[in-house]
Amino acid sequence: EQGLLMQPWAWLHLAENSLLAKVFISKQGYALLVSDLQQVWHEQVDTSVVSQRAKELNKRLTAPPAAFLCHLDNLLRPLLKDAAHPSEA
Repeated sequence: EQGLLMQPWAWLHLAENSLLAKVFISKQGYALLVSDLQQVWHEQVDTSVVSQRAKELNKRLTAPPAAFLCHLDNLLRPLLKDAAHPSEA
């Protein structure tokens, strides 16, 4: 959780909604906070949950959890970086 607390908040503009989000991804799992300034949603999962969800989505997937976490990090990092610093986009 300490890693998540150290991350900056970033605005995400999704369809008609603007949300504040922060995420911390490591080899052990991820933690995510999302807020619409009225409610806050939190999720913290470890590699066993990542594996379980991957199998639910596609039973043929055989990649290790670290690969999924790396892919998730690669997807989210640009979104959160660009949202936190729109002038750099």
